[in-house]
Amino acid sequence: MLKKRVALFGGAFDPVHNGHVQVASVVATDFIDEVWFVP
Repeated sequence: MLKKRVALFGGAFDPVHNGHVQVASVVATDFIDEVWFVP
């Protein structure tokens, strides 16, 4: 069984904008399984 690869993306996110989403999308597509936003 493979372990799920999760990235924690910490920041203020006030508000979340397209730049945050784009970074998370690229990382999730290329390197990991999930991105969790941590305010």
